[in-house]
Amino acid sequence: MGRFERLNDVRVAISVRLKERGVFVPKCTKMTTNGAAPAVAVKLNNSAVHQPAPLNHRILSTMDRRSVAAHPWHDLEIGSDAPEIFNVVIEINKGSKVKYELDKKSGLMKVDRILYSSVVYPHNYGFIPRTLCEDEDPIDVLVIMQEPVLPGTFVRARAIGLMPMIDQGEKDDKIIAVCADDPEYRHFKDINEFPPHRLAEIRRFFEDYKKNENKDVIVDNVFGHEAALQAISHSMDLYAAYIVESLRQHSGTICRPHYCHYGPDIMNFKAYLSERDQTILHRTGYQLKNSTWNLLKF
Repeated sequence: MGRFERLNDVRVAISVRLKERGVFVPKCTKMTTNGAAPAVAVKLNNSAVHQPAPLNHRILSTMDRRSVAAHPWHDLEIGSDAPEIFNVVIEINKGSKVKYELDKKSGLMKVDRILYSSVVYPHNYGFIPRTLCEDEDPIDVLVIMQEPVLPGTFVRARAIGLMPMIDQGEKDDKIIAVCADDPEYRHFKDINEFPPHRLAEIRRFFEDYKKNENKDVIVDNVFGHEAALQAISHSMDLYAAYIVESLRQHSGTICRPHYCHYGPDIMNFKAYLSERDQTILHRTGYQLKNSTWNLLKF
């Protein structure tokens, strides 16, 4: 059986599956031996004109409904074991001098700048989804693990410490975590278990990486595991409180926060929230009632 005969068999099989799912599949022409669709005769002004067959409508049929790509900040769950074990979206890979960051409007990773100083990120760096800090960004995390991870990937992590920082006069704390699925680091529970020199390297990086931009960064003493959990829980509550306020304003529907400039994307509240999200909402003093999904004070 030739290559094009096999392709035609695949097209037929896909067509049958789509029909079983209720998708309309227009009749498609069979490929010729050179891989091109055969010409068809079209009557135009009483004369026969040979034109190539139209594009495969089955491909276009998958694009007939407008869809929105998942947003890593709002659509990725934080994880059922948070704040102990949580998901982290990696923005910058270990060893990189490129400052990638989340574009809040599109949900894609963009290049913000190349670091001005002769330094590289000592570990993978990113944020925890569905969290919010006072600077209207998700909480930042430095994930210690063996290998660099591609920007846009998410990993499971465990918080071991909190590094309080002041960046240009604004609070900008960092969670220090280990990859929960890295056998070399997953057994660490607290920052005090790490060699002092490793912490000195991390501290020095954040103190120096903006010096050539004439920007001041002040790094305070590093706190342990419990302080990190409190910071994550607080950021989860801030995010939940914002969602609750959006729900109150939109009468049972949910709108992604305006500060992410994601647009007026209103979606059904029940379809959006997981059981974990509902638990988080309970911590803010609200509950959901039956299928009406009305917000009530406890």
